[in-house]
Order: sequence, then C-alpha cells, then structure tokens
Amino acid sequence: MRMKKPATVPPGEALDEGLRQLLARGYRTVVVLGVATVAAVEYLRVQRVARRLPPERAALLWERQHRRTAKRLARVAIHLKGLLIKSGQYLSARPDLLPEPFIEELAGLQDAVPPRPYAQIARRIERELGASPEQLFAEFSRLPVASASLAQVHRARTRDGRLVAVKVLYPGIEGVVQADLRNLGLIVRVVGRIWPRYDFRIIYREAARLVPLELDLRLEAANAERMGANLAHRDDVAVPAIVRELSRARVLTMEYLDGVKITDLAGLRAYGAEPVEIAERVVDLFGDQVIEHGFFHGDPHPGNLLVLPDGRIGLLDFGQTLALSSRERRGFALLSYSAARRDPLGMVRAIQMVGIHLPESGMETWIRLAQQTLGMRRLELRDDDDGAAVNVQMARDFRGISFDGISGEALFVFRVQGMLRGLRARLGNPGNVILTWNGYATRFLAETEENAEAAS
Repeated sequence: MRMKKPATVPPGEALDEGLRQLLARGYRTVVVLGVATVAAVEYLRVQRVARRLPPERAALLWERQHRRTAKRLARVAIHLKGLLIKSGQYLSARPDLLPEPFIEELAGLQDAVPPRPYAQIARRIERELGASPEQLFAEFSRLPVASASLAQVHRARTRDGRLVAVKVLYPGIEGVVQADLRNLGLIVRVVGRIWPRYDFRIIYREAARLVPLELDLRLEAANAERMGANLAHRDDVAVPAIVRELSRARVLTMEYLDGVKITDLAGLRAYGAEPVEIAERVVDLFGDQVIEHGFFHGDPHPGNLLVLPDGRIGLLDFGQTLALSSRERRGFALLSYSAARRDPLGMVRAIQMVGIHLPESGMETWIRLAQQTLGMRRLELRDDDDGAAVNVQMARDFRGISFDGISGEALFVFRVQGMLRGLRARLGNPGNVILTWNGYATRFLAETEENAEAAS
C-alpha cells in the first residue's frame, strides 16, 4: 500500500489546538507553582515553630507536615498527570532524598489515566503515518486496551493479517512535559536555596534525562529490538516484533501478545503453567538481562509480564529500558557472587562499585543493607502495587545511606530485585533474587577475568 504524505491540518483547527495546548500548559504552571508556594509557606512556619518545641514534639510536627504536603502533591499529580506522575514515581524510588511519608504517598501513584477520545488518536496517527487508521489497518479498535500518562494502546490488525498493538502518544504531550520540566526545575532551585538539606537536583536531572526519551517511540522500538536480540537464544520468552513500516516517532506498532497477567493464578493453571515454575523462570530472565547483557526492563510489574498459552513469558512496554555501565554490571555480578558465598567484604566492595557509599560507622548499616540485598525482610504486598511496596521498604532499609554516587540505572536494579522478590512470593515461590542470579554472575566474572588476563 502506498503511503500518503502526512496530513496537513487546516489553519483554523491548528490555531485552536495550539491555543488549547497553550492554555493547558499555563493552567499546569499556575497549579504547580501555587501548590509549591503553599507548601513553602507551611514549611517555613513549621521550621519556626519547631525550634521552640522539645525534640519529640518537633519531630511529630515535621511528620505531620511531610504527610500533609505529600498527600497534596499526590493529588496534584493525579489531577495533572503527565510528567508529574512520572516524577512522583521517580521520587518515590529515592529513599535517600525524601522523608518516608513522601515515599509512602508518592509510591502509590499509578501510571494509568482515562483514555483520550478516538478522534484525537486518529488525527495523531494520520499526521504521523499519512493516512487514517481505517486506511492503514484492516481492523482498528476505537477503544484502547491500555492508557497511561503519556500514551495509549489500541489493538489492530494489519492488511496482511497480523494482530498488532498500536501505541500512540497523546497530542500535545511534548509541550506538557516541557512545561512540567520547567516548573519542576524552578521548584527544585527554590527548595535547594531555602532548605539545602533537600537537594532534589539529582532526581530532577534523572527525570529530565529519562522521561523525554519516552516521547520518541523510535527509541522504544530500538529497545524492544535490542531486547529481542539479546534474548533470542531463549525459547521461553516472547518479545513483540516491531512493525517498522507502521511506526514513527509518535506511533509504535508491534506484535500483539495475547496471554494472561503473570499473577493470574487461575489463568496460568488453565494454560497448564505452574506458578512456582513461572516465578523461577521470570527471575532467571531478569538475571539474564541485568548481568549477562547489562540491559534490562526497568518496570517488571504484573501488567508488563504476560504468560502466553504456550507457556512463554511475554515482556511488554520497553519505554523504561535501561543500560548499565561496565562497572555497574560487574558490581551487581560481584554482589550476587559474594552473597551466594556469604562474603560480607565482597558485598561491601560490590555495593561501592555500583555507587552506594556506606557510612564509616558501618556494621549496623551493613546489617540493614545486607537484609535488603539478601531479601531477609518480608514485603507487605497488596494486589498490584509491588513497585509501591518495594519503594516504601527501600526507604526504610536504606535510611541513612548516601546514594550520591549511584546512577538512576543502578538504583532501578535494586527496585527490580525488590519487585521480583514480591512477584515470586505471590506466585508461591518465595526466595532471594540476587542469589538466583549467581550462575550468570559466576560466568560473567570468570569471563571478565579471562579477558583481563588475555589483555595483560
């Protein structure tokens, strides 16, 4: 089929759309800065009052203020969505930066929103691909199968009969993200001046670096293809193939994987799949990604993991796919290798390699950190919020430990480990994730040592 040239928009319609987007960005700015101003005034008041109180009462006052502000921020993020949802999720994964009430309130933010009208989605597709969905596809469902803060996904069938999922970025989302970044940047600078102890520049830089990457679906397509190539040797995994001729920067068409959510125990058994065995395989799958390849899916919540009728594990959504540096990859391999041998000195060395700096006082902190990495502490999980529970637990286990030198990618590995630990427990196969990766770690460390000897 010949593609038409990208559709042009009548000047009047383009002006109306541009005005709507401008007003929407202005509204977001007013709301965000208004909330920030109220919070700043309240914190200054608490700071003044707390100086005159006994330590216990001052601590309680600060706790109440943190909780009140965290709830307000969560409500605003849910109302405005977009980058604010993403930023809240990133912040909740940084226990070194925020008091625990913020972690607890922001960790529950869900990246799911009401879908946009089909007419907006159809216009976006036509602008990107040069023809309407009805012209491009033999079938195209007007109702999405999923909708999140940046995009929504529709089920369709290509002209040659392939069942596909079509991910479409929302019109105007690029401007919304840019406006949110400007607003957040301003707030971070103001907070840093008033309260130097709360330096959010690190998390702001991470959000400013990672979130815009999700606005170019060509990068997600490349991530999916790289992941598929890395895992091509496995016959127990399915990574959706990308349909390049129907994909652009704002539209991504990929193979539709039809299966059941990995936590659907009844569905698994209907397929003849054993939940305990599925849990073992999915943990092994992520060891393959993190240590064998240093390139991993950063958000293994149950909605992104399917089990197909033939028993394969299907991976979905490669917008948050991350790559480790060679030093970080070696650090996680050494962490697994040392943990398997109950070698505390090796684990400390590994932790330092991935960028976490342990305090000089050491031993008590080391025990707490060992509990986190060895999985001795049991998570209290609810239905579908593994990520939220993991973030809260990390806030408690990592309190007092400096993350100044850790990258967002390395921190996400710890979060992935926690999510996998909760997932395997839910599937009836509780156990330690980092120890399960020891086979990959042993092989990787042996290979790197051989390469170092050959190069010397």
